[in-house]
Amino acid sequence: MLDFHSQDTNVFLKNLVQQKPLFDELTLDELYLLFANANKKTFHAGEYILRENELGDSMFIVWSGRVSIMKATPDGLEVEVTYLGPYEVFGEMAIIENLVRSASVRADTDCSVMEITRNNLAQMPVGGREKLFRNLARILSARLRETNVFLSMMLAGQKDI
Repeated sequence: MLDFHSQDTNVFLKNLVQQKPLFDELTLDELYLLFANANKKTFHAGEYILRENELGDSMFIVWSGRVSIMKATPDGLEVEVTYLGPYEVFGEMAIIENLVRSASVRADTDCSVMEITRNNLAQMPVGGREKLFRNLARILSARLRETNVFLSMMLAGQKDI
């Protein structure tokens, strides 16, 4: 549980609102409600925070350090898709759907993350949840568009698909 009297916590929350579109339009009070029962977890470099194909009901925000998003290949190898640093969010698809994780996340450095569960979201007033889900829809839409562009570029180089 976060110490809301800590300057470190308040700086983190203010920076989160300023830097990340997922929290656009949320007030500081709404963020306090969201994070009131959130868990701050620490991982050592090389540890997995979550694994592809695990069932999940939470998303994470990088507090400190760096993590890699890893995807399994058909031949069983893992490849790094991207990496994330402070204030970046991962695992948010699990907040929306009751499906398994689509990728693994590994700590590249010692790091801390905040875990927000569906139950944490239930503590927010409806207006705050609506803002959060609207922002989440925008983010997922942008990611889908980026994926479509990437896929079309890849397919353009292929003749027999």
